[in-house]
Amino acid sequence: MSASSTTPSDQAHATHSLYSIPQANASTEAPMIDAPWFDRNALKSQPNPAFWSLDRVIIDHQTVMDLFQQFNDFYFPHLPIFEPVTSLEELYTSAPALFWGIVLSASLHHPEHWKVHDQLRDAYQSLLEKISSRPIQIFAELQALILICYWPLEIVSQSEDPSWGHSGLVINTALHMGLDKFQDEVLFGHRKAKFTLRFVRPRNRMMTWMKCFQISCQLSAWLGLPPPISSASSLHKLTLLYDDSTIPLEMIAMTEIQRQYARIATIFEETNNEPSLTLVQMFIHDLDDVKRRFSSAWTIPCEINLLGVKLYLLAIPLVSIDQQRLSSLQGSDAAAFLHTILQGGHSAALRLTSLMAEIGGPQSLPQEPRCAPYEQGGCPILAHPKAHFRLAYYACVVLLKYLDCNHSASPGDKEAARNAVSSTYQLFNNLRTSPQHVRAAASLEVLARTIVPNKERMATNVKSRMGASLMYNAIWTAANIRGFHLDPKYSVDASPVAQHNSLTPISSTNVADLSRTASSDARPSGPSVPEPMLPAMNDTFPWGVWDNGLFDALGFSWEDQPYAEIAGNMDFF
Repeated sequence: MSASSTTPSDQAHATHSLYSIPQANASTEAPMIDAPWFDRNALKSQPNPAFWSLDRVIIDHQTVMDLFQQFNDFYFPHLPIFEPVTSLEELYTSAPALFWGIVLSASLHHPEHWKVHDQLRDAYQSLLEKISSRPIQIFAELQALILICYWPLEIVSQSEDPSWGHSGLVINTALHMGLDKFQDEVLFGHRKAKFTLRFVRPRNRMMTWMKCFQISCQLSAWLGLPPPISSASSLHKLTLLYDDSTIPLEMIAMTEIQRQYARIATIFEETNNEPSLTLVQMFIHDLDDVKRRFSSAWTIPCEINLLGVKLYLLAIPLVSIDQQRLSSLQGSDAAAFLHTILQGGHSAALRLTSLMAEIGGPQSLPQEPRCAPYEQGGCPILAHPKAHFRLAYYACVVLLKYLDCNHSASPGDKEAARNAVSSTYQLFNNLRTSPQHVRAAASLEVLARTIVPNKERMATNVKSRMGASLMYNAIWTAANIRGFHLDPKYSVDASPVAQHNSLTPISSTNVADLSRTASSDARPSGPSVPEPMLPAMNDTFPWGVWDNGLFDALGFSWEDQPYAEIAGNMDFF
């Protein structure tokens, strides 16, 4: 499929963008919205109950009003697919899954009502399980699942993340409903008349399908799996929706970014993930062309997603060229190719992490930041979709790979990469009210200790997951350092004998010492010898410290980290 699809007329679309790309020293979180999705003063005048209930959980009416306002202010701009709320009572009765999904999502980081999230979580999870156990025919229930894909429930371990399963349920339900078609179908015996899509505005139906497609592509890239919607005919049918003048240009731009990813990923898979430099450059040009065509409606979320797709694209050659071959590539055409790929990834990752740091607000956040305007001491980035944080994490992995194997990198480029990872680490670590962000910071911390320039410690163990293989290899590296590759919970080859013989010093068999002993680089017995430290940083980020014992001696103990019970968890987003 050609990347140069016909661009819809800018004037024909009512743009509903989040916030435009900021100029120097100027950024804003306030979305430009013509009419609010929720206005408590414009609700239908009807008696409302004093309390709203789900299972045995009771939430008072004023709290629900506050949470709907919170969703309108911070969450809806990222997912503008819902019909305007004119009556809470009607939404509660006709679409309880969507009603409570909005309340649950908006409560997680609310300045006053954050405890509502814990109260509702189990009851809402039971509601979701009930919905997913039968055919989903109600349009609002599909939208509720999309909402959960955008802002998933908190998990303790990556192995418990159901996002991919939810995404599959969403995309297959949408296909069965016929959202990818222009007209509703009559399927006698499969769907009752009351569930017809004729009662749904075409604009909302098309935008909902676009979001289904975007989510499936974002998660497939993150996990390194083929995009579920990737055939030439399916990708072409998406472009036919672009001519509808009621769809915001930003929504179309976001869809086109992911459409390009699905097209490119399919081509890579057919070429066995070994693209030529000409092919990579052509794809980068196609992605840049998306930004040019939609420049009038380009926003920070568009930029973040575009840069993320570039990073996944550029990572594929890094995975196909394993560490053992790097030394033999010097002075060859392959070496020039690798240099081009590394510099391209370096540039995109710096830009992405810079944007995330900018919208993250001031570094002097409250000890427990909540989602509120900056002027009120809040942190609006907490309302951003999880996909944005995944991409920021992935950008850091690309930069660590850059430091790990790029022998020709200039001191300035290395310093820029280190500072970008440090700023992302600081951003995640500042979000103390979110355990998953603190865990992500902890895993970045371990990876940063691992990387000493040109030592090539990030081994290529995984090659089957396209660009995501880079992330899996980084986590493998960090896990090896901490001894988790010999933990039976993580490795099928692990055994107590192997743990004792490989990692435990003769003087001790304490399991706690597993994370403090030598890694793949053999170390002599006795005091730990630090690796050469990198140039001074703007903060105390622990770069280049390979040994955990030394790391703890310097005062950066894992036990001192917040959420001590999960501080050693090598999971991430």
